Amino acid sequence: MSIVKYCLVCGKEFLVPKCRECAAYCSTACQHESMRRYTERVCHHCGKTYTLPEYRVNEGGGVYCSVGCRVAARKKQKEKYIVTMSCQHCGQDFKIDRRVSERQGGAKYCSWKCYTDHRRKNASRDEYRINAQKQLYHWRKAVLKRYDHACAHCGSRDNITAHHVIPYSIDESLRFDVSNGMCLCASCHNKEHERLKKASKQQRDLFVPRWYRPIQKKRED
Repeated sequence: MSIVKYCLVCGKEFLVPKCRECAAYCSTACQHESMRRYTERVCHHCGKTYTLPEYRVNEGGGVYCSVGCRVAARKKQKEKYIVTMSCQHCGQDFKIDRRVSERQGGAKYCSWKCYTDHRRKNASRDEYRINAQKQLYHWRKAVLKRYDHACAHCGSRDNITAHHVIPYSIDESLRFDVSNGMCLCASCHNKEHERLKKASKQQRDLFVPRWYRPIQKKRED
């Protein structure tokens, strides 16, 4: 399928395939002629009059006289969107592009450091558990070593885990205290939590994996 176009140099009507609908000249001669033709333009930033080839204007150019003017104009345009905001962590004022802030759902911090410090300081319980994985690992290792990897109730060495004597939901300061830890097997650990659950309704049930339920029944029998 062909479409009708008009040459930008000689004005002649010519046909081109639809895939070449951006064609602007009827021949190579007209294209070369357009390269030799110059036109005057006025810079949109500094107002300076300058000349450039017509084909550059036909391609959408001829807005700024230089790269420096183009950069300065874009910078000036960007300043319209700059807003001043206050950091929620340190309270310091900072400037940010309003469009970027809207994409991010509202900028709240002046730097990545303030963001991480604020999250660390005001982390929820679940986030705190994630951040405390390393400390919990060392605490568990110390408790198991203290009890020689044996259950404090039945002496078993199978499926050993570390248990908080005083739950950190009651006293968070004892969470990583080794003296507050006890070495228990999975069965005794579950019984201990059941006992604590009866003593305090705030204690959650301990999750028992499906694969361990047959072993747990055998031990209880």
